[in-house]
Amino acid sequence: METEAARSGRSARISRNRLLAIVLGSFFGLAVICVTCSGLVILATISTGTATPAPTLVTSSEVLTGESARTLRSTPTVEPTPTVEPTATPTPGPATSFGDGTFRVGIDIVPGTYRNDDSSRGCYWARLSGFGGTSDEIIANEYSRVRQVVTISPSDVGFVSERCGVWSQNISPVTESSTAPFGDGTYIVGVDIAPGLWRNSESSRGCYWARLSGFGGTLDEIIANEYSTVTQTVRIAPTDRGFLTERCGEWTRIGD
Repeated sequence: METEAARSGRSARISRNRLLAIVLGSFFGLAVICVTCSGLVILATISTGTATPAPTLVTSSEVLTGESARTLRSTPTVEPTPTVEPTATPTPGPATSFGDGTFRVGIDIVPGTYRNDDSSRGCYWARLSGFGGTSDEIIANEYSRVRQVVTISPSDVGFVSERCGVWSQNISPVTESSTAPFGDGTYIVGVDIAPGLWRNSESSRGCYWARLSGFGGTLDEIIANEYSTVTQTVRIAPTDRGFLTERCGEWTRIGD
């Protein structure tokens, strides 16, 4: 039989355990039930239903720490590739060499003195004051089968060339020497031929020659000229700019 003293001791122990369970349960936010069985204390926990605090939202920079954060911060910013603007193709300037066609002076071709390289098919050229196609707009023109020298003025509006080969501003000598014999063609005095007394070799086909003060092709630039079927002797002056000969055979210098 359990004595009164033993029952009192056991009740005291249960009370102490119940108090400890209540204290611990309050500390951890749990309800604690104390049950005794055969002198043993059994603790059971039941959730008190206390609401769990809602999670606090944080930014990615707050979450990433340590090596991850350092990696993110050290990642370089990729700069966009600059757009390369296309380089404009320069517009070609006026030409100093050209072939057949109708050209604008100062836009398509440079004004100046030109020599062609082939008139064998019958070269026709014309200096123009406009492009209306009227005879009044022809400043000067020529049709010939001999090489030509033409000065295109800066005031000319246009120039037309047909079957004349290539025109070039290269006016270097076309003769072996300035005193060497020469045949049909247009020559620059002092460059191609020397001033002096010259005689031709043959006029049976009708020899035409002209002393020139310029190469514009105008009548005002003809100092003197002749058409003949007999042998010719001509004095070319140092002040002459050019000399033109057609169907006259070969000219030979016979004196100063």
